[in-house]
Amino acid sequence: IRLREGKTFHTFFMNGEKIGGLKGPGQEPPLYFHCHRELELFWVCKGTVKIGIENEVIQLNEGDVLLIRPDRIHGSNDCLKGDLIYRTILFSYDFVGSMENDVIRQNYIDPMFSVATGPYIFLSSKQQGCERLFHLLNDAYCVYEDSGRGFELLLKARILEFFYEVVKSGKILQKPEQTNARMGLFMKKMNHYISENYSDRIELNDAARHVSMSKGYFCRYFK
Repeated sequence: IRLREGKTFHTFFMNGEKIGGLKGPGQEPPLYFHCHRELELFWVCKGTVKIGIENEVIQLNEGDVLLIRPDRIHGSNDCLKGDLIYRTILFSYDFVGSMENDVIRQNYIDPMFSVATGPYIFLSSKQQGCERLFHLLNDAYCVYEDSGRGFELLLKARILEFFYEVVKSGKILQKPEQTNARMGLFMKKMNHYISENYSDRIELNDAARHVSMSKGYFCRYFK
């Protein structure tokens, strides 16, 4: 499990002058596009940002929560109009799943990670009950930061309680996927290949061969 907080400031002062759109000490740029095998919970503590998930763009405001399912290409190149503070929790299926294929796992845990139920779940701060979800996630973040004895138990409990609230709200099922399945699989394979080999020289021929394509077709497809 991984937790982090990102801060991107729209303006800051340098030598007495107000500078916009630059990155200051200890600050982070908007999220680059990436994917990973963990489930991600993303929520905005301050500001507004547009997040792209494969072929969709979602605007998140303060208090909004986004559940991003595994292996989904997502990120942001949004030109911010104000300061942004966001938090994320990433965790694998093993952290919340069970070894037994029981009713809880089948009915509630598996659908959270399922690729057949859409790339994300968006929970707007304007929806009833979302404030409760927002506080649960911030509480989970504080539990992780404190890291007291047995904190993993309490952290897991907070995440499962978050799942309970999502299930109760009826948000566990999403609209059918619109993304071309073959395109999505190709992009995921490429993303993992680049992530695992970025420290070496990656040749175009090698990348195309990895997904069983000719160099020309690979370039057109990737574009």
